[in-house]
Amino acid sequence: MTSGYGVFLPPNASSDEGKIATLSQMTGLSQVDSKLILTSHLPRRVFTVKTASEGEDRVGFLRAAGFDGFIVSFDALARVRVSQVHSAAFTPEGIDFQPLGSFHREELRLVIHGEFITGHDIERTTTTYPRWITGFQHPRTETSHDRTSTSEQFLHLYGESHDKVYELRPHKFNFHCLGTDFALSAALNQHAFIQRLKTLWPDLRYDDTLLKHPPVLDDQIVSDRVSGGNPLRIEVVERKQGNEEGAVCASFLLALSILRR
Repeated sequence: MTSGYGVFLPPNASSDEGKIATLSQMTGLSQVDSKLILTSHLPRRVFTVKTASEGEDRVGFLRAAGFDGFIVSFDALARVRVSQVHSAAFTPEGIDFQPLGSFHREELRLVIHGEFITGHDIERTTTTYPRWITGFQHPRTETSHDRTSTSEQFLHLYGESHDKVYELRPHKFNFHCLGTDFALSAALNQHAFIQRLKTLWPDLRYDDTLLKHPPVLDDQIVSDRVSGGNPLRIEVVERKQGNEEGAVCASFLLALSILRR
């Protein structure tokens, strides 16, 4: 279990100098950091506290100054999991998913549209030690990268709270529930599916922040190999990159900030 709580501000997209100065004074953050928080497209943490009551006090403190803060336990963030669905059927009562899950009429509240990005980077650093007339060796280093990346869109469908959510990945979803609107393109089917949801749930909210502003990639070294020495040394570092975990957590925080309003 991860202890502690974070107090977050929802996306503001505000560069008001007065608000930046106020937030800086209230939180002890620099004006640069305060501006980054207030202009962010995603919820940002401004306080870290030990107890929920302390967090609620900080939220009240922020709201009194005109900032709409909210509190999240780090344990809840660490346990965020989203079940994938692979097909659906529209019914008079709502929509049923396979292998599990459903939304009844008026129950579906929010669709968050985002993008998962994965990458692979092989970095090669070659060091040579040419010998000069004086006998002194001055190493020369050259570095090259072999990078690849892929992306995959996703939809997170939220019910009346952030606790009920299902994930749809267009290339892994059977869109035959669209009937005569079914197309051969996953992108077209995804668009038609979203439009069908908006028609059936007129109050449905749609947010594509995570599509326009995907979270940054996490970087993990999977291998680091060195061969040779003097006069030739080669180091190969292989990295795996991705933002899936960050995107899921960002979706969770966005849903919290939207659904509580």
